[in-house]
Amino acid sequence: MTQNTFSSLTKCRICKTRRFTKIFSYSSSILDGKYTKYYSKTHITYPLTLQRCKGCGFFQLREILPTKIYRDYNFASNNSMSILHWQTQISNYIKKIIPRESKILEIGSGDGSFLQNFLPNNVLGIEPSMKLCKEAHQRGVRALCTYFLKSEALKRQKKYDLVILRHVLEHIDSIDDMIANVIFTLKTEGFVYVETPYICSSIRSNNFSNIFFEHLNYFSLHDMVRLFEIHGLYLQWFKFNSINNGSFGCIFSTHKSFLHLPISDYIGEKELLAFKKNFVKYKTSLLALRKSLKGKVVCGYGAANKTARFLSLGKFSHKDLYEIYDKNGNLHGLHFSGSDIPIVPPDTIRNTNPDYVLLFATAYEKEIIHDMETYGYKGKTVRLYPTIQYL
Repeated sequence: MTQNTFSSLTKCRICKTRRFTKIFSYSSSILDGKYTKYYSKTHITYPLTLQRCKGCGFFQLREILPTKIYRDYNFASNNSMSILHWQTQISNYIKKIIPRESKILEIGSGDGSFLQNFLPNNVLGIEPSMKLCKEAHQRGVRALCTYFLKSEALKRQKKYDLVILRHVLEHIDSIDDMIANVIFTLKTEGFVYVETPYICSSIRSNNFSNIFFEHLNYFSLHDMVRLFEIHGLYLQWFKFNSINNGSFGCIFSTHKSFLHLPISDYIGEKELLAFKKNFVKYKTSLLALRKSLKGKVVCGYGAANKTARFLSLGKFSHKDLYEIYDKNGNLHGLHFSGSDIPIVPPDTIRNTNPDYVLLFATAYEKEIIHDMETYGYKGKTVRLYPTIQYL
């Protein structure tokens, strides 16, 4: 494997402090969210370092990878019933507070499954992935295949009643530019809905797989409030959920508010120290798991970003895992970059009948086990989070 070039974070994206504390790191890790059509003899790796700002406590990755790496995005939220249920719940709440016949913009709209909940309102999605834009069009959702900062949505000021940023800000290096341009497109009385993974859940539950290259930023609710208040937007509502092992959604507007934030929305030094120690312990146990399964037919379930963390920590390759199951049709026929493990539809398990299946999609364990039982799977299932356990 070879390492490629990248840039490094020099100052905090919120408070601009240049001093950080290192939390943990991978010296060399395969890319998450990248897939290849064929087996490859050469794999590109990068270091990955989670650090915390000494000024405001905001968690960020040190490494900033070239954005062109993730031009061909594949994630589709319609593959999970729990995500779809959450989307319906949140959209129903938002529709109560926005005007009728609202104009709605979603940045990073993916397959259009969230915007679909707001039809027949005037909706527009911005999504750089062509394949996901096509899926959105099939849902009746208008989507432009471009990046937000290059889109026509920025050509008219004060246009939208609601701007949606679902799982977007964790990907963005130039956060200030993003929010400034969101405000530019927002009506004076408009709302911004933001959703992101919750770093406090990841650290307290030792969810190391939730730290990966695509996510540059790791927010607490306080971090998000502080960031938006800098730009003159204030928290109106928030709600935590279990999506991706812990996320939160919140609504901002120009109206000043004084909502009480939970005291638990902060990670103390003792919690960080435990997180660091448990990272080392977990890596050792994952390596031991791989060795213990030698000679068995082993497969995995879930080919999303966090899978790369498990594969890197445990040093799994196609020699250890026969195949990985995933519902996302965009991934079928591809191989996981850096490990060369093929990705196949879940019903393939009927033919393979593996001895063991490793649950990489940790947030959807119940759904996955139910699906495998439907396909008649009789082998053993291995839970990888929060600890390794044979089910």
